[in-house]
Amino acid sequence: MERNHEVRALRSQVTILQRLLKENKKKVGEFKEENKRLKKLVDSYANDLVTRSTEQSKTTAELQKQYEKLLVEVKELDSCPIP
Repeated sequence: MERNHEVRALRSQVTILQRLLKENKKKVGEFKEENKRLKKLVDSYANDLVTRSTEQSKTTAELQKQYEKLLVEVKELDSCPIP
């Protein structure tokens, strides 16, 4: 009699644990999908940052060239005598 009660209790625990396992597997799957989505988003942001950084580097280089040209022009103007 007591053995039957113990078996029923264990079966009940197994059933509960199986349900929890199933729920947790579902949650793991949801987390994996969310991680994939977040990875795509992060990769997209990273690519965008690389593009912006490259564009800013080009702009900075162009501005540096223009600045150097202006310096040359200012020096030339400074060297010209004022009538």
